[in-house]
Amino acid sequence: MGTLSFIRGAAAAALAAATLAPAFAQDAPVRIGYAISRTGPFGPPAQTTQEPNYIMWAEQVNAGGGLNVKGKKRKIELLGFDDRSDVETMVRTYEKLMTSDKVDLILPPWGTGMNFAVMPLAQKHGYPMLSPTATGRKLLGMKNPYFFALLQQPDVMMNALAEFMKARGAKTAAVIHVDELFGLEQMGDVYGWEVNDGPGDFFGMTVEHLFGEVWTREGLTRRDRR
Repeated sequence: MGTLSFIRGAAAAALAAATLAPAFAQDAPVRIGYAISRTGPFGPPAQTTQEPNYIMWAEQVNAGGGLNVKGKKRKIELLGFDDRSDVETMVRTYEKLMTSDKVDLILPPWGTGMNFAVMPLAQKHGYPMLSPTATGRKLLGMKNPYFFALLQQPDVMMNALAEFMKARGAKTAAVIHVDELFGLEQMGDVYGWEVNDGPGDFFGMTVEHLFGEVWTREGLTRRDRR
């Protein structure tokens, strides 16, 4: 009699485990991966404007029960890595996250140039990118259906800045830019020419249209960004 009860109990436990297993599987965390600069020249801006927001968002969502996925709350698990402000390290890290780790979602790296470099990989593997620190017509020109820019474009920003300065009586302008995609596009809009073109192909309202004199310094390399 004791043996029969044991068998019945074990069978009931096995049935309950089989019934509950799918529910536990659905409760698996949403794994979100990213590479971002913690060290190197991009470290200070990335750690000021971007990664702390990733961490805060995940903590707040998890404190509220998790991310709502088809009506069910699932906790967020962040997989973050230091790209050391190096493009190759960043691309290799994202490739591993997408292909080996098979994360559910990705968060973008810091900076226009870094986003530009990883966009083809995100498109190849079908990962959406909502980029809060990347802007540029070249990014939009790639026509990546998975890329969503959250910042205004360089030509709009620089034209607005030039008009703002002119309205306040500024007579001259000094410009220093970073020798990276973001800085190059900004400078292109200061002078009114595309990055790959020469001066003279003007479009819109540019700084040179508004000021009689513009002082510039050659682009700063990443090593200069300290």
